[in-house]
Amino acid sequence: MAEEKKERRPLSIKNLADLKRHIEVGTEFVATEHQYHPDIVGLTRVVPQCTETVQV
Repeated sequence: MAEEKKERRPLSIKNLADLKRHIEVGTEFVATEHQYHPDIVGLTRVVPQCTETVQV
């Protein structure tokens, strides 16, 4: 079975609209900075499901 190589590229999410444009199942997010909550820096989250489809 051939292994599928996923493309990983960093994105800078500035607001909720940016997040909605880039989110899809399996997307991994890592908090690299946060102005108001520095305790979440380094937290990794993976998207398990999406409820809506956003048209780009």
